[in-house]
Amino acid sequence: MQSYLDEQMSFSEHFSEFYKIIRFSAIGVVIISISLSFFIDDILINWLDNLSLKNDFSLANTARMIGLILSGHYY
Repeated sequence: MQSYLDEQMSFSEHFSEFYKIIRFSAIGVVIISISLSFFIDDILINWLDNLSLKNDFSLANTARMIGLILSGHYY
């Protein structure tokens, strides 16, 4: 078995490996973002409901408003 340090890689090979890592990471971020986008409203509502805030307004409505603001549908 040959050590990684024994191999002399050209700049283009290093760049190619770097590009593969960046591409894999970007695809992973996109997949995770799309997956979470379906559940973010429920996550925010559950998180705010579990906070022990003593306010006169509904925490569920606050979570929905935060979701609208973050999604860009509320101006």
